[in-house]
Amino acid sequence: MILQNVVSYVGQLDNHAAFLTVQETFDFAADCRIGKKKRDNNENDGEGEDNNNVDLSENLTIDGLDLAVCRNTYVGDANNRGVSGGQRRRVTLGEMMVGQNPVACADEVSTGLDAAVTYEISR
Repeated sequence: MILQNVVSYVGQLDNHAAFLTVQETFDFAADCRIGKKKRDNNENDGEGEDNNNVDLSENLTIDGLDLAVCRNTYVGDANNRGVSGGQRRRVTLGEMMVGQNPVACADEVSTGLDAAVTYEISR
């Protein structure tokens, strides 16, 4: 078992590539966690069980974090307009939730989120 595939960490700051959409950000996170080469091979050989699980995980994460409405919107940053601050925080959380991670550690997970969203994420 590879340790980086077991534990995920969500930091307090939301650092993203400003000109990637929410979907592209999740795709990039999945490529980093399981490897783009493995994802591409699974798509090409027709035996993409692992890839289907990752795609399902990405969709559940985007839908579960209520980010479907901004799936094709740039994430943005302080200088470039993009999703709202609360949505940006949910993108940060979602990046770390992509894939199979039994242990998730978070530093002030509720920063920038309202009480209802914080409750939904933490239950």
